[in-house]
Amino acid sequence: MGLPLAIPKTIVELGSWSIFLCALLICHKKNIKFNFAWPLTIPLLAIYLTGLISTIVTDTTSPASLFLLFRSTFSLYPLFLGLINLEVKSDCLRRCCSTIIFLFFAQLPFIIYKFSTIGVNENIWIGTLHQNAGQISVLFPLFLISIISPWFLLYGRDFKHVIIFTTLIMILTFFAIAGEKRATIFLVPLWLYLCFSLLLLKEFLNNKQFFAAPKAQALLIFFILSLGVFYGSQKLIPSLNLDEKVGGEISILHVFKYTRQYLTRDYIDPLNNPIENIDQDKGIQLGRFAVIERSFSYISSQNIVHFLFGYGASAMNPSYLLGPDRSDVAYQNFGIRGAASNVVRVLFESGTVGVLLKFFWFTAVFIWLLNTFLNKSNKTLTFILFSAFTSHCVFFFDFLLYSDATWCFDILSPMYFLLLALAFRANFYMDDRIVLKNFLKTHLKIY
Repeated sequence: MGLPLAIPKTIVELGSWSIFLCALLICHKKNIKFNFAWPLTIPLLAIYLTGLISTIVTDTTSPASLFLLFRSTFSLYPLFLGLINLEVKSDCLRRCCSTIIFLFFAQLPFIIYKFSTIGVNENIWIGTLHQNAGQISVLFPLFLISIISPWFLLYGRDFKHVIIFTTLIMILTFFAIAGEKRATIFLVPLWLYLCFSLLLLKEFLNNKQFFAAPKAQALLIFFILSLGVFYGSQKLIPSLNLDEKVGGEISILHVFKYTRQYLTRDYIDPLNNPIENIDQDKGIQLGRFAVIERSFSYISSQNIVHFLFGYGASAMNPSYLLGPDRSDVAYQNFGIRGAASNVVRVLFESGTVGVLLKFFWFTAVFIWLLNTFLNKSNKTLTFILFSAFTSHCVFFFDFLLYSDATWCFDILSPMYFLLLALAFRANFYMDDRIVLKNFLKTHLKIY
C-alpha cells in the first residue's frame, strides 16, 4: 500500500532539472551571468570525479553506473542552482508553501490508520510513502521541527501560538513513534533544545531581544514537551519498555542499555534473534555505529587506490539497473549489513577522498549558515536563516550517523534546497534595517 518511491523520486528529479535548465536559458536570454555557486558546486563535482575514477579502475563502468553515481552525488542540487538564479513570483511561492502544508497534513490520516490497524511498525509504509525502511519516520518530523521551532520562538507571543506549536510537536512525535523509530526519544528533545540554544546565543552576541515570549516560558514548554516525548516513546515503542509491548512498564536504565546495545551490536548479538544462517537471514544486522566502524576498518585495510577512491558506483547501490538481486549488495561485496549512513555509501563509492569532500561540503554550508544567522539582526532574515541552518543540521546528522534517506530519497530535499536558496539570497543583503516587504521585493521579486 502506498506510492512506490521510484515514481515521486523520478518526478521530483525531472522537476529539479527543469527548473535548473529554465534558469540557465533565462539567464542566457537576458544576458545575465548564471551563478553556479562554485564554492558549493566544486566539492560535489570533485566527489563525482573520484567516484568516476574508482568506477574506471574497478572496471565497473556502464551507463547505468555513471548515471546512478551522478544521481547519488548531486541529489536535487540543481534545484538550488535554479532557484538562486530565477525570479520567484509571489503566487509561485504561495503555491509551493501550500503544497508543502498539504503534503504534511495528508500524512496524518494514513498514520492514524496505520497505527489503528497495524500498530507500531517500521517495516510498513510511512504515511503516503511506500518504503521498507523507517528512517524518514523520524527525519521528516525533525525537519519540520527545524522550521516550526524557529517560528514559535520568534513569533509565538500568544496562548494560541503555544497551543498550535505543542499540537504540531505532538503530531510529529506520534508520526515518528508509529514508525517505531527509537531515536525519537532522544532526537526530538535534542532538536528542541538546539533551536532554543541557538537563539539564546544569537541574543547574547547581538545584544538584542529575539525571543517573542519570555525565555523561561519557552524553556518550560520545551521541557514539558521533552518529558512527554520521553515518556510517550517508552510507552508506545515496545522495545523501549521492560514488557516489550505497547503500554509496557518504563525504565530509563533499560532505555540507555538497549540504545547502547542496539547501536553497537554485531552479527551474533541476541537482538538479532537469528533464525537462519547469516547469509540467508537479512534480519541479522550490525548496529549503526558498528556499521560505520567496520566500514572504515575495511577500507583502511585495502590498497591505496581503493582507500582513496573506493570501489565505484556499483559498490553500494541496490538499484536493479545494475543487476538482479542487489537488495543485500553491501553484505555481498563487503560483509556489511545494517542501517548505514550516507558517509558509508560515499566511502565505498568514492573512498576517503569522497568522504572528506562531502564532509567539507556539509561543514562549509554549516559554517556559512551559522555565521550568517548569528550576524543578521532583522527578524525576517533571522527566521529564514534559522530554519535553513537547523534543517541543514538534520541533513548533516543523517549524513554522518543515521542514513542516506535525506540525500538520496528526494523526500525532504526539495524543501531543504528551497531553504538553502532563500538563505543564499539573504546572505547577500547586508542592510539589516529593511522590513519584510523590501526584503521580499529585492530578493524574491515579490510585489
